[in-house]
Amino acid sequence: MPITINRKLFKKYFYRAFYPVLAIFILLLLFFLRNFFKAFAVMVLFIVANVLIGKLRRIIRVPVEAEVVMLGTVVCTMLYGTVAGIFVALFAAVLGAITAKTLSHYTLLMVLGYIVAAFVATLFDPTNIVKAGIIITVVINVVLFLLFQVVFSFNWIKNISYAITNIVFNIFLFAYTAEPIMRLLGGI
Repeated sequence: MPITINRKLFKKYFYRAFYPVLAIFILLLLFFLRNFFKAFAVMVLFIVANVLIGKLRRIIRVPVEAEVVMLGTVVCTMLYGTVAGIFVALFAAVLGAITAKTLSHYTLLMVLGYIVAAFVATLFDPTNIVKAGIIITVVINVVLFLLFQVVFSFNWIKNISYAITNIVFNIFLFAYTAEPIMRLLGGI
């Protein structure tokens, strides 16, 4: 004899049991994976911030390189490891360029520079994030400046403008926001 199920009763009791079980499952997941979710949320915040800056750069068309990719890459590398830093570097730079409508072959070199920054950031102690960020920013910008000049014969006035504004902007970001961000996230 086949078993028959009253669909109305099944739905009624299934959903009464399903939602509390789902809620408990989500709470357990959040508890055991809270560091993962925290890291992911921080990475997404840096990516979203750079996308918003990209929107602003699309409106204001001047050769200025304001971004939070370097800060996000260094902070996430120091807090969560190289993979997290590379994730921020890749997605923040590419999505920011897409949003600013500046995606080009130059973006590839920029992304590679940020990925190198993630690897270099592992060499520094997180308590020295300001010094580390400034050193990494200056070195990466000088290398990228030379690559853009030698490989692509980029307009040197724009290149200098991008490099100098990026260095100044990142020095400001690291000097005034890096340590508070690291303290807030429990990194120092």
